[in-house]
Amino acid sequence: MNKKYMLLWFEGPLQSWGSDSKFGRRETEKFPTKSGIYGMFLAAMGAQGPQIELLETLSKFKQTVYSCIRKEETGNPTFYERTLDHPILMDFHMIGSGYNEKDEWERMLIPKKSDGSSAVGGGAKMTYRKYLQDSKFAVIQ
Repeated sequence: MNKKYMLLWFEGPLQSWGSDSKFGRRETEKFPTKSGIYGMFLAAMGAQGPQIELLETLSKFKQTVYSCIRKEETGNPTFYERTLDHPILMDFHMIGSGYNEKDEWERMLIPKKSDGSSAVGGGAKMTYRKYLQDSKFAVIQ
């Protein structure tokens, strides 16, 4: 049987891999989530809508994640070693404030309730979001 794999490398100063966020707090896992990876696949494909059948197919595949940090050694190329110890940054966000409701383009940026009506307090929301700092991941899909 021919098995096919895809190796992905994620490296960046700030990464967030949410799996359980409530209200004004967005937590992050210490590793890339399957839903985050599949979300990137679907966005790259230009897929729209629920994509239920495709996600059902993808969910059957195993995902292996290696979390890495850079290990500098004088005179040698850069090596990586495995870790789960990435520092976490909590950032404060204020979204939806300062937009002009009379401007049709800015009005689209103001948060609304699910029925499209104005939110209590004019739509401004305070959120706290957590990010992994200087993280590097190898993902085998």
